[in-house]
Amino acid sequence: MEETTDYYIGRKGAFQEILKAIDILLLNGIATRLQIFVTKNNIWELPLLESLIVKMNLERRCAEIGQRFQLFVWQGDCSGANEQFYDVWVTPEDIRKIPSEFVEYTIRHFGKSSITEVFGITECTLYED
Repeated sequence: MEETTDYYIGRKGAFQEILKAIDILLLNGIATRLQIFVTKNNIWELPLLESLIVKMNLERRCAEIGQRFQLFVWQGDCSGANEQFYDVWVTPEDIRKIPSEFVEYTIRHFGKSSITEVFGITECTLYED
């Protein structure tokens, strides 16, 4: 996860900085909200991230300060530097690989009823319809 995170953020050490920032926020009474950009290159790492969240006790630590731990998974939008990642955007087949707990968090964050509403449907499906 560290190498992938550093790559997508664009600087070595970014992953470790994020972990430190999470601890600093919690120590100061601020709950974390993880924004997870998912691509074909990193979707396989989601179970590792799920384990890290458990190891860091993020749900409990947020609850201890009276707040709710939050996260959401998405592919980003079509603006800015994200255009360079179009070829690795996830497909409906990839979305099925997102851990169910992450799906629940994501649906709650965006106020949607399904993960498909968050990621949208493919142009091919729209064309067929």
